[in-house]
Amino acid sequence: MELDALQTVLTNPLWLVMIAVAVIIVLVVIVVLWRFWQAMLARHASLQTRLDSLWHEMDYLRLQAPEVDPAATVPMDRAALVGEQFASEKAVFEQIWPAIWDLHDKLGVFLRAVESGEETTDSRLAARTAALHARATTNRLRPFYDEQLDDLLSRLIDADIKAHLAACQYLDRRQGRASESPDGQREKFRLIYEGDARDLLGQLIGVMRRRMVRPL
Repeated sequence: MELDALQTVLTNPLWLVMIAVAVIIVLVVIVVLWRFWQAMLARHASLQTRLDSLWHEMDYLRLQAPEVDPAATVPMDRAALVGEQFASEKAVFEQIWPAIWDLHDKLGVFLRAVESGEETTDSRLAARTAALHARATTNRLRPFYDEQLDDLLSRLIDADIKAHLAACQYLDRRQGRASESPDGQREKFRLIYEGDARDLLGQLIGVMRRRMVRPL
């Protein structure tokens, strides 16, 4: 029975074609799988070679690089921080100092004009304007400097303003607008300007110089 069925299959051309096609398909699949496997092996070998080469390069760079002490990075970070602080203070001082010196200089011109009996209208207004500008400048920059400098600047500006007011009162009394003798007011603005104000100005210069002028 089985021999008859086999004979029937072998003598039937359609069955022979189907068997041949199936064999070809199997062979093609085997060839494709074999080539795919070979390609995968080749790719794996290439990646392994590149990885080994990369590890060798990293080892070489690590051996060639100088050793860095982790503690050495701290001074560098501190130096950068000190540099930023220096630049910030310098920017503040470059705005404060011109305003303070302009006030002290214009006030001196006004006081000398008062003592010499010269015309004081322009110098009086210039000193007052300089005082307002100095006060506005320090108020605007106050968050950017410390309490020591804040106290020093406030006392210096207040001293210059007191000297200015005393000089104005002296002018009013000298011109007969008050019955009191003007000599007391004259001594007052002179002592304030040449005493307290000048001393505070010297202290301000000392603070700025210590913070800005540093040895190389």
